[in-house]
Parts: sequence; C-alpha cells; structure tokens
Amino acid sequence: MIMEAIRRFIDAEELMSILALPEKYRNHKLEVIVIPSEEKPYEEKSGKSEILKSLLGAIPNTNLSLEELRNERLSKYEIND
Repeated sequence: MIMEAIRRFIDAEELMSILALPEKYRNHKLEVIVIPSEEKPYEEKSGKSEILKSLLGAIPNTNLSLEELRNERLSKYEIND
C-alpha cells in the first residue's frame, strides 16, 4: 500500500491564525506535512464525530482569504490604549 503525503511550506503567521503554535515560530517559514494515519478509515455511524463537532464554526465560511480573515480577527481583538 502506497501512502500519499502532502508537503507544503507556509508562513508561520498564516498557520498561527488557525493553529496554536509556539511564539518562537513567528516570522519563520514552516514545513507542513499531512499524512493519513495508519488506522483503518473512519466509518461514520451516527452524525458527526466529536472532533468534527468541535471544529465546526471555528473558522466561519466566508469568501475572505486566510490573510483577510486573520487581519479581521486581529483588529477585532486589538487593544487600544
């Protein structure tokens, strides 16, 4: 069985807007590798899995790019002294 992997290089800031990463990664280029687990494929029996339920709504379904969404969130939570 051949395992497929996806490999991408991405700016840390883009990834940090959707995934908690250590601050020391800021201003770095990161390599992201996605590979399937060795477990058997998940068969959904009734409704969505708990993991999927926890992710729903985490990123709103908009036509904004990831950068535009990040900037919107940063300005929303910006502290003005």
